[in-house]
Amino acid sequence: MTPLYLAREDEPAVLRERVVDLSESVASAGLLGILSSGNVSYLHRPSSQMAITGKGSSLSDISREMVCVVNISDHLLDGPPPSTEWLLHEECYEVGEWSFCVHLHSTWITAMAAIDLEYMPRVTYYQYLVGDPIPFTKFEIPGSAHLSSDVSASLSSHDTNAVMMSNHGAIVMGDTAEQVLKRCIILEDTCRIAALSLTSQRVISAHRAVKEDINRMFERYAS
Repeated sequence: MTPLYLAREDEPAVLRERVVDLSESVASAGLLGILSSGNVSYLHRPSSQMAITGKGSSLSDISREMVCVVNISDHLLDGPPPSTEWLLHEECYEVGEWSFCVHLHSTWITAMAAIDLEYMPRVTYYQYLVGDPIPFTKFEIPGSAHLSSDVSASLSSHDTNAVMMSNHGAIVMGDTAEQVLKRCIILEDTCRIAALSLTSQRVISAHRAVKEDINRMFERYAS
């Protein structure tokens, strides 16, 4: 067997390892919901191959054997059945040039997804690293074509790297594993602060900190 460090980037073993590594990072960051649910994917664009966690797999206990590789041009499969959310991941990749997608059911994201909102309240300056705004879709059955279509439409019409799915969770995208993990952590923390603010009925008005103010802060404190 060819060692992974010598293998080509489009070899299934390499694609699977990228998904396993990111899944373990998501778990280590405490971003898992009940039963360690959620799903992770990686798209190798030159070969149109998407590696995605298998149906029913747990992000806290994942191996390469639990990752499916899907050719998105003809949907031929290699490995176990893919996550039921595979179409959601595929449609996200069609909208943007991201290479990684993480679908989360983490505690605070799930809590915020249960609130009837159109957009995430602006409660932190760093949430702009995820999206401006971060939209909510209406509820659709998980794994359905309707959900995938709604998320795709939200991504197409907003400057965002994440979408909140009502009464469900969130999907977060990034160019690298490190970037998408950072965005997942930021989104979870933003949801925590927003949920606590909503509970106290002291949510800061969106007009108190507009995008221009946030940009000035980034320019002043950028390192």
